[in-house]
Amino acid sequence: MLIAIALGLSDFFTSRVPQLQRILYVVGAFAIYFLFTIKYFYGPDMLHYYNYYYWAPTPYDAIVHSDKYFFEPGYTILCSLLLDWNIPFYWFTAIISSIYFFAVFLLFRYIPHHRLFALMILVCLDYSLIFAAFRQCLSVSFFLLMVIALKNKHLIPALLCALLTMVMHKSGTFVVGISVAFFLIKGKTMPQWLYPSLLLLLAVLLLLPMSRILVSLSSLLHLPTQIMYSITHHLGLGKQVQTVFLLYLMLLLCLSHYQQYVHTRLTTIASFVVIGILLIVLLYQSYYLLNRLRSYFLPLIIVYVFRLVQQTEHTPIPYGRLLVQTAIAVVFIYLGYHAYTFNKAAQQMQYKIYTACTVFDVIGKNNTKQVQQRQLELAEKWWKTDFKKGLKQNRVTSL
Repeated sequence: MLIAIALGLSDFFTSRVPQLQRILYVVGAFAIYFLFTIKYFYGPDMLHYYNYYYWAPTPYDAIVHSDKYFFEPGYTILCSLLLDWNIPFYWFTAIISSIYFFAVFLLFRYIPHHRLFALMILVCLDYSLIFAAFRQCLSVSFFLLMVIALKNKHLIPALLCALLTMVMHKSGTFVVGISVAFFLIKGKTMPQWLYPSLLLLLAVLLLLPMSRILVSLSSLLHLPTQIMYSITHHLGLGKQVQTVFLLYLMLLLCLSHYQQYVHTRLTTIASFVVIGILLIVLLYQSYYLLNRLRSYFLPLIIVYVFRLVQQTEHTPIPYGRLLVQTAIAVVFIYLGYHAYTFNKAAQQMQYKIYTACTVFDVIGKNNTKQVQQRQLELAEKWWKTDFKKGLKQNRVTSL
């Protein structure tokens, strides 16, 4: 995260030289992609993904009997095919990172400038998705490709990407489902009251114990046991006051202010942004669940806000520059604090699962099996100790 923050900061020193800024973006983007891709058996989820990859069924069984396996059918079939082609597990993880960054870089082409700053925000807020959440990372990638296809009016590729989004992770089914609202609002004029209303709603919900209320309401649902457990588990991890509230506050303040002077229609990206921000407001306190869903919309929100601000640079908006500069300062302060608290928490863990481990730790050496075994044992111990401890501390109860 510190490297990404440094690269994002350097973006402002080249703003007067556009060509140099573009070169810096290409170099910085490749550096970030490289750093995320060289991870090797990193993070606690590796324990489950590694075992599942080598226990994957044959391609035929994965397709015909996909409902019998623990993970989603799309992910199971992908594991089966790559294993059938003798692709090592490391390269499997590298392929997932490559698909994600391919989708992000395609999307970021719609940002006129300061793309490296935008990329810094994305990777710092979604580092856990890119590093460790393989299934959801694939689902988010195909969702972004779906939005790009819809923007370019390519319906068949959009439908294919929507299907892949749903079969890679359970959250993808929900996100594609609610995205149907896109067809209901696309093309309409952006109401000036929309973002001020969401800002007010966020302030009101901050005062209510929404996590506890949602946990209580979820107990009234009559759903299968496994689904109910997943819902209550995700809703049960929440906090009423979080530092990330400052980012959401600045986001809605900027959008509310600019919307008073810029009258736009709900384009493809803008429509999805409205859906994403509504989810952020409603699920703000349930951070664990929100982080699952926010990842789908975060790149779109970044692109939309950057385009809105940069396309109105020559439009006289009162206090617009001051508001943007304040937002930039808040972003750097928050991300710096976020990086500090993450590193501090990682160091305080009994089993330091987030200690850096890259493919260069095994290249040219005869210690591959030892490194793999060390990381897998570390992950297993983390799940039994540090994870349960954190779960107990952050769990909220019903009303």
